[in-house]
Amino acid sequence: MNQIFSKPALLASAAFFAAATIVGCKSDETGPSATPAAIAANTSPPAAPTVASPVPGPTVKVTDASGAPVEGALVTFAVTAGGGVIQYPTATSDENGIASSGLWQIGPKVGVNTVAAAIEGVAPISFSVTSLPGAPSKVGVNSGDGQSAPQNTAAPNPLSVRVTDAGGNAKPGVVVTFAVTAGGGSIAGATATTDANGIATSGTWTFGSCKGQVVRASSGTLGTNFSGRATGQPAIVGGAAAGDLSTTDCVINGAYADEYDFAAAAGAYTYTMTAATFDALLNVTNDAGLVTLASDNNGGGGTNASLRLIGLANTKTVTATSAGAGQTGPYTLTVTSTSSDVTDCSPVYLEIGVSTSQTLAPSDCASNYGGVAGDAFLVYVPAGVTIRVSQTAQPLDALFAIISPSGSLIVERDNGGVTPASGSPSQSEVFTMTAATSGFYKIVASSYCLVYDDPYQANCDYGPYTLTVVTP
Repeated sequence: MNQIFSKPALLASAAFFAAATIVGCKSDETGPSATPAAIAANTSPPAAPTVASPVPGPTVKVTDASGAPVEGALVTFAVTAGGGVIQYPTATSDENGIASSGLWQIGPKVGVNTVAAAIEGVAPISFSVTSLPGAPSKVGVNSGDGQSAPQNTAAPNPLSVRVTDAGGNAKPGVVVTFAVTAGGGSIAGATATTDANGIATSGTWTFGSCKGQVVRASSGTLGTNFSGRATGQPAIVGGAAAGDLSTTDCVINGAYADEYDFAAAAGAYTYTMTAATFDALLNVTNDAGLVTLASDNNGGGGTNASLRLIGLANTKTVTATSAGAGQTGPYTLTVTSTSSDVTDCSPVYLEIGVSTSQTLAPSDCASNYGGVAGDAFLVYVPAGVTIRVSQTAQPLDALFAIISPSGSLIVERDNGGVTPASGSPSQSEVFTMTAATSGFYKIVASSYCLVYDDPYQANCDYGPYTLTVVTP
């Protein structure tokens, strides 16, 4: 007997082997005891097996023309539909005329599985079963992900998932729970049962007041997330928005918050939040994954917040919130277009990808680095992200320093005023770094002549330069 069943799942299924009537395929050199005339079913497989499962295969009885059992007849078993595997493709009938196919590995897809049994010169017979899907293995998004709607309104479409087994077959009759996990809001029809196609559909998803909305669809330990985007109130350049932090607002980091959409052109803007009864906190982020660009509450002093950001042309989220959890009260938010020139000791925020033209002047801040004139910029860099910082100057001999979020010096980048072989002083500096931690990295732009009081480079103390921060 030729055993081809080598699947670990089958070999581990001792219960199936015990249940199957497995008859040894003894060699009988004398051939069958009589001429086979008919082959008939002796035992049949289970009518509705699970896909990809081993079940007892069929056994047949071989008889001669008088109906007596035939011993030693060679029976061939072959899978003819469903893609399964039979354990014993050939078997020899015993003294009772019985031959067994052993175990039958059902195919991986739901549907009809068929095995044919045949003897040379005799009409074959077949056995068919219709397989059912296995246990749920995946809850996947079917439709409704990535929707957008105004805050506190219904999403355009319901959410639906498709539940499948390990072979990708639809699994009907599975209860799926839909639950809001971020952004506030609610969902009707929080539980649904999968249909014949394995699809479960929620009721109406009503967004909350937060821009980022998330619903979790789950069944047991299986699940998937749906994300949505609630459009905020518009923030208009030159306009003032009167808001009110209240207990019905979005909650971010334990504080009530209002979120505004701002379609920003490239350039510099000043964002100001004025409050009387709480310590204002102002955040400006870009819409690409909500990467933080700027955050300010005047260091905790006073109740107002104001920041200047030089950014790219994109949609930004302006979040008006408080520095303390649970604070409420009225506020005013304004956004104004402004100059990008850095002229005092207040750091200017930069969005990665920006190149800004500046001028180093005697009136610049002297407390940012080295006790000399310098311009300070804050750039938010997520952990693991690489940036390239470059300062190009004429007639300055460029020098810049990068300081970590914790305040430690990462690098002071300068060539020491060395004149290269070309005879022209090097006036550009470049440094590439990968952020070890997420946070605001401080870049201070100055010149070698100022920091090191170089008497031989008198023309390079002050003048224009360009600072660029990009991902390489």
